[in-house]
Amino acid sequence: MKKTLLAALCLLLLCSLCAPALAVEYNAGGIYTVQFDETAYRIDDTAYMDENTNEYVWLFMLYDDEKDIFIDAAMEAIPEFEGQTLFTADAVSRSRYLEATLDAFADQNIKYVDTVMAGEMQIPFYVYRMTDEDGHFYYAETIVNGCAIHFNANHPDTGELTEELLAALEELLTTFAPVIPEG
Repeated sequence: MKKTLLAALCLLLLCSLCAPALAVEYNAGGIYTVQFDETAYRIDDTAYMDENTNEYVWLFMLYDDEKDIFIDAAMEAIPEFEGQTLFTADAVSRSRYLEATLDAFADQNIKYVDTVMAGEMQIPFYVYRMTDEDGHFYYAETIVNGCAIHFNANHPDTGELTEELLAALEELLTTFAPVIPEG
């Protein structure tokens, strides 16, 4: 009996050591949720709230100080995409969106990188490399009912666009899930 109990406790301890870090689910303004490793990231969801308008809503930013990763999340109304949603759009509409986005951000040296399909609903996030006055960053965006939901990711200290940074952004995107009101 003691050997069985000891073996079970050892197995439980081994499993807990091998398990991935626990993720916390964060509700972004009642609009969507994302999950992230709370041991790696700190979250700030108050710093830029005073900049919110009817057209632009800053939601939160995540910091991983050890890896020098910063991910900022916001959403804004995009009049030219009014009423459009990318996860229900056909291939032609998605292609038009991609062309329009590449054109709109041409002055920021935009380059398409990847499309990440998020969550059970398979919501497409288009991921781009961009440059602005603050440096290089990855920009991921989807359109939901005419609103752009977007994430910017960068290494604030070095400004480099690394595979590690892209992987961190894409990992966060895969956890994206819209908050669907009950009723």
